Amino acid sequence: MEELNKVMESLTLEFLGSGTYRVSPQQFIAEKDAIFLDIRTNEEIETISLNLKYHQTVLRIPLNELPKRLGEIPKDKIVGLFCSSGVRIAMAYLYLRTAGFENVLMISGGLDAIISELKPGGVLKAVQTL
Repeated sequence: MEELNKVMESLTLEFLGSGTYRVSPQQFIAEKDAIFLDIRTNEEIETISLNLKYHQTVLRIPLNELPKRLGEIPKDKIVGLFCSSGVRIAMAYLYLRTAGFENVLMISGGLDAIISELKPGGVLKAVQTL
């Protein structure tokens, strides 16, 4: 509970106003040394699965499985949280920060924003930088 209190106390106006905890899909997908953490339910993931082969590593850990699977998430990488609309990433953000993850970002815009970045132009750009 002490760690949660510390994280909550850090959420000042300066922190919230800076927006440094959020990242656009375009900015995040361009980050090569990052983990894309999809926290949607297994059913959502099975319906629409995002594979970012030319962009970065994707981990699929539903929000309710985070406590059991926390060890699968590297602490030395930037972790970008993704869900369909943005509600669950706020919960996951607080949970991961409480668990000692410092480099956690919320990817803005949900599924529609991510998919718009994965059109042919965005994929071509990623492939060309390999």
